[in-house]
Amino acid sequence: MTILVTAALVGCQAQAQAKPTAPQTAKIQRGNLTASLSAAGTVVAQSQVALMFQASGQVKEIDTKVGDKVKAGQVLAKLDATDLEMAVIKAQIALDTSKVQLQKRKKAQARRYRVRQSQPGERTGGVPGCTEQIRLE
Repeated sequence: MTILVTAALVGCQAQAQAKPTAPQTAKIQRGNLTASLSAAGTVVAQSQVALMFQASGQVKEIDTKVGDKVKAGQVLAKLDATDLEMAVIKAQIALDTSKVQLQKRKKAQARRYRVRQSQPGERTGGVPGCTEQIRLE
């Protein structure tokens, strides 16, 4: 036991005699302070919004970037409208074709019935003041 007490006293005296270390100094410099942090985990959005689109298709152009503030009605992206434009052209052709067919049918109907001007004193089917009559050919 005396050996332990003697060893402890010698150790304490050695610490008391050790010189204190000088404080560390450095030159001050201007610059950017950067710090990085890495972590693993799951990222969860603070809020979510379900988006509903009027049409589907391939995105042709994106007009916003991540983090941009947007307003109601602002165009965020544009679709490739080539397929839609082709559908409009086909519909216009179908409409024009239908108009031509309607004109042909009207002309065929008009050929079946001739309308001519009544002559003075000619009977017009007993309709007073009638100036035209229809005659089935």
